[in-house]
Amino acid sequence: LPDRRGEARLAAMLDDQDQRVVPAVLSALAAIESPSAKPALVGRLASEDPVVRMAAANGLARLEAADQV
Repeated sequence: LPDRRGEARLAAMLDDQDQRVVPAVLSALAAIESPSAKPALVGRLASEDPVVRMAAANGLARLEAADQV
């Protein structure tokens, strides 16, 4: 998306009780290169859920790759 209209909604979804939602939200925040993505991703690296941890690690890698371009 060229703008960040959905960013606030995505950030709110990080607290969703359904842990299947969180990895998708982390990926979306990284994809739009949201300013709030890095803290959210780093915070989820300590999640008990391995799928959430993997999404956080992948999102951080994506942001780092984008920084290199």
